[in-house]
Amino acid sequence: MKVYDPEEKFEINIDRAHEVDDLHYKGVKTQYIEDTNTLIFSRDKEYLNDDDDLDTIIYRNYTVDEIKQHIDYNFTKMLYDEIEEMYSGYPTEEIYRKNLINNIDKTKYCNMKSVCSKLGYAISAYDLIRLANKYKEGNKDFNEKIEYLLTDTNFHSECSMLMNNEADELIKQSKIQIQGVLKNYVLNKFVDLYKSKPETNGYIPLNDKELEDVSEYDCKYLHYEGYLRPTLNGYELTDEYIKEITQNSMEL
Repeated sequence: MKVYDPEEKFEINIDRAHEVDDLHYKGVKTQYIEDTNTLIFSRDKEYLNDDDDLDTIIYRNYTVDEIKQHIDYNFTKMLYDEIEEMYSGYPTEEIYRKNLINNIDKTKYCNMKSVCSKLGYAISAYDLIRLANKYKEGNKDFNEKIEYLLTDTNFHSECSMLMNNEADELIKQSKIQIQGVLKNYVLNKFVDLYKSKPETNGYIPLNDKELEDVSEYDCKYLHYEGYLRPTLNGYELTDEYIKEITQNSMEL
C-alpha cells in the first residue's frame, strides 16, 4: 500500500515502512511513526526513557538492509564505547589479577619472580590488555618489569610486540581472543537452552545460576553483535540468530 505525503511531496510505501518498524539490530531498535512518517532509533531496551533515543529520520522507503547500514555507520562505535569496561577484567578474576599493575609497581625488579608465581605463570587476555596499556606510557623501569614478566611466563611473542611498539596490535588481538570466549562460552549457554527448549528463545534471567560466572558486559557485547536481545530481566536469542541456527541445522 502506498500513501502520498503532501508535506514531503513523497510517495510512501507503507508495507516497506512496516518492515523496518520494530527492527532489533546491534543494540538498536526502531519505531516507525506513521502520522509523521518518521523512523525513531533508540537503544534496544524493553522500557525506554528520553536518554535512550539516538536519532530520528524522515522515512524515504528505506529497505531493512539500508536501515541496518545506517545503524552500522552511525551508532556502532558509540555503543561499543559504552561496553569498553568489559575489557577491564572478567568478573570472577581474583583480586590479584585485577590489581596487577599496582602489584607490579610495588614489586622490585629483583622480586618479579614472585609476581609470576602468584599468576601461576599464566597470562590472560585481560592481563595482556592491562600490561600493554601501561607499557605504552613509556616508563622504562616499569616496562622492564613487564618484559621480565612476559619472558618468564613464556609469552615471548607478546613481549616482542611490546618492544617493537606494537602494543595497540597486542590489545586488538587480546580483545579478539576475549570475543571468541564470549561467543563460544557465554553464547552457547543461550543456544543450548534454545536447542533443548525452542519455545524459550534461549531466554536466561540475569540472576540465573547459569550466568553466575558471566558479566553483564558479556551479554551487552553479544547484544551489540546481534546475537542476544535484552528482556525485562535477562537476555534471549534474537530472531535473526535463531534463523541462522535453524538454517545451519537444516544444512547439516
